[in-house]
Amino acid sequence: MKWFRATYLWAMNAKLYMALYFIVMLFALGIVSALSGVFAVPLLTLVEMLLTCALVAALQRLLLDDRVDYTRGVFIGRTALWLVLSTLLALGAALLFQWFAGFPGWVLAVFGAFWLLALSMVLLGLRFEQEADTEHLNADLHRYQTHT
Repeated sequence: MKWFRATYLWAMNAKLYMALYFIVMLFALGIVSALSGVFAVPLLTLVEMLLTCALVAALQRLLLDDRVDYTRGVFIGRTALWLVLSTLLALGAALLFQWFAGFPGWVLAVFGAFWLLALSMVLLGLRFEQEADTEHLNADLHRYQTHT
């Protein structure tokens, strides 16, 4: 039962991040497309983006397990590796599947920067979450020690 619970939580977190990354990708493509007068995204592009986001989320769950300590910084070690690999993966998929075909070349660079910023914000959020958990645990410990 312990294995099932751990696997289930791992999958739930991976799907949560996959959905978040999919929204970021779709937002970026949607803005660029809308600015050029195109208001539709092909279904195949959506599937390609979803699969790319699934790979990024799986990579995150493999490289950044629950033992990662973000208090020392969010851009060191495995987090930096994950940022680089995930950005290369997203840019590679955008090139391979031609998500920005017909747009100037700088659009891909802006997409890469936007993607990197979004991933960095996720890491910052994880750090804030760890700090909040630490504060709650310390407060609970303090309450326990003063009441016993």
